[in-house]
Amino acid sequence: MSVLDRFRSEKKQKEKLSNDEQKRKDLEIVSLVKSKYNNAYTSKAKQHSQWDKNLKAYSGELFDKKLPDYKSDELSNYIFATIETVKPIILSNYPRSVVLPRRSEDFGKSKLVQNALDFEWRREKMFEKLIKMCHYALVYGTAIIYLPWDGNDSNGIGNVKANIISPKNIFPDPKATHEDNAEYIIYADYLPVGEIIKAFPDKAEELKEQIVTMKDDNLQDKETQTTGEQSILYMECYIKDYSVETVIEDELDDNGERTGSQYKKTRAKYPNGRRIIIGGDILLYDGENPYKDGRPPFRVWRCYSIPNSFWGISEVENLISPQLHMSDLMNSVIENAGLMSNPVWILDKNSGVEKNSLTNRRGLVIRKNPGTDVRREQPPSIPAYVINTIDVLKNDIERVSGVYDVTRGERPAGVTAAAAISALNEQSQGRIKLKVQMLEEVISDIGAM
Repeated sequence: MSVLDRFRSEKKQKEKLSNDEQKRKDLEIVSLVKSKYNNAYTSKAKQHSQWDKNLKAYSGELFDKKLPDYKSDELSNYIFATIETVKPIILSNYPRSVVLPRRSEDFGKSKLVQNALDFEWRREKMFEKLIKMCHYALVYGTAIIYLPWDGNDSNGIGNVKANIISPKNIFPDPKATHEDNAEYIIYADYLPVGEIIKAFPDKAEELKEQIVTMKDDNLQDKETQTTGEQSILYMECYIKDYSVETVIEDELDDNGERTGSQYKKTRAKYPNGRRIIIGGDILLYDGENPYKDGRPPFRVWRCYSIPNSFWGISEVENLISPQLHMSDLMNSVIENAGLMSNPVWILDKNSGVEKNSLTNRRGLVIRKNPGTDVRREQPPSIPAYVINTIDVLKNDIERVSGVYDVTRGERPAGVTAAAAISALNEQSQGRIKLKVQMLEEVISDIGAM
């Protein structure tokens, strides 16, 4: 073997070892993300179950017991009515970001920034997206807006994108109580394979092998999921990485000029945090968090915040029990009313009357054999406490939700003075106003980002 051949062989061997080492490192990073994802997924099991139950309660599916045709299945869904009453009140003032100058000389600059924010607000159709965000907060308890930078938008100029994502697709550090104190946050979803290849064309062949046929239902929101698409499980992980690295820098004098000497310096490898993106089992990106504030691009709005918990409580959760009992009692009353208006017939076998001929038709004439009995059995009336219990449950729903007659625009019984009605309306919206203030905080953060 010539010297040149031996050099080429050694070069190929080194390249092979280098590629194998890189693949090993890539697999370790993928395993790191998936390990954190599995931990967060396990800690969310209770939330997934509760969110499915909440959505079914909102749509009424939870109270559908698939009863026989002769049974009453009436449903007055107070949960749906409550959510749809609160939603327009929260968004009635058209929320948006407002820029205020700190000093008088900043007035002109603040006006320019305000105009830019207003343009972005309209471009992204933020009001429509806030309606969806409000829905998630009220039904699931937690709403999340994802604000990534899309460098390919507007013919390569780039734009900020505002995406309202289901809380089912966010997996925070189980110990986190807020998006800013989480050691990591993972966004996971099934994305069309073409969309991922467009963003990472150099990984096209590897990504085509990652297409999944069986999908995790807990990652698919029943309100927005699509079927029939070839997709890949996509994960975007923002993690606080405390790794350090040693670099060599030039020594500078007092005037900022190089002295010709160098020194070693230890610094954080990822001062703004680390972002890792994987598609299936393929590492697509591993580097520093590209956002200058060092925060993950997620903002969370909670319907009711719970101390020491990342997830909020929804309006739906505490209304399911009274709604369920009230529906059962209402159907009992309806069935009883049906029986009282159409009592059971009792007739002897030898009466000569065909049972199918007994109906509720007016002026019905019945011919029977002498000495036999044909009569109607009068059912007992429904106890008064049943109706009273229904009223109690309705009042419980109002107290728990904070949505009363006056909140829905109805005049309270016994109140006629306009000032008194106005005062009651103002007082009845106290809890809703707190939600509005929390939403305003989130919108302020969105504007800053």
